[in-house]
Amino acid sequence: MTQVVIDKLVEDLKPIPALRSAHLWGVGALIIALTAIYVVSRFGVRPEYLAMMHLTFTVNEAVYGKPLLLLWAGLACLWGVARLYRPEGQLGGTVWAFMTAPVILLLLNIARQFAEMGVIESLSRVDDYASQCIITNFFGGLIAFGLLWALWLRKAAPARPAVFGAMAAVGVACLVAATYALRCDRDAPTYVLVWYVLPILAVGGVAGLMSRRMLRW
Repeated sequence: MTQVVIDKLVEDLKPIPALRSAHLWGVGALIIALTAIYVVSRFGVRPEYLAMMHLTFTVNEAVYGKPLLLLWAGLACLWGVARLYRPEGQLGGTVWAFMTAPVILLLLNIARQFAEMGVIESLSRVDDYASQCIITNFFGGLIAFGLLWALWLRKAAPARPAVFGAMAAVGVACLVAATYALRCDRDAPTYVLVWYVLPILAVGGVAGLMSRRMLRW
């Protein structure tokens, strides 16, 4: 009799497809593609990348280093998200090392800039294109988080929703910033810290507060 009652209660239920971490990477690729379309159509790309089409390469390592560092940080955060979307998930030492490495590299470059230029001169390099960078990196990061939420994140069941949501938001915001860096020609480490890293962290803070309430299960 009990089994009959159970069968009756569940007969109209539809199984929910299992959440797959592979879909997370697909959403990440979609975010990069959409951001690239927006940035190229609205702002174009910096001259050094146009010159690469004619096999002319710059010796300025920051031209390549800035977007690659942001891309690295974004992929590292999404790797962490892919490990934590279930309650039993753990990051592990390798993921932690991959996540902290771009932070250490940026801090080392800031220290080198301070040593070469001095603090005052270094801080004077942060006042160009500020509004454009904030709009793209902060609001673009929020939009990317909303897309990730709609397509993947809201189905997750992490043990620590606030940390999980913040990490996911920082990851996709870094992908947006890495793509926008193909347009931005301000490469000073202090500039990257103020107009890239701080807006990205702000996106993570907003997402963490949202996820704390909305990812409860």
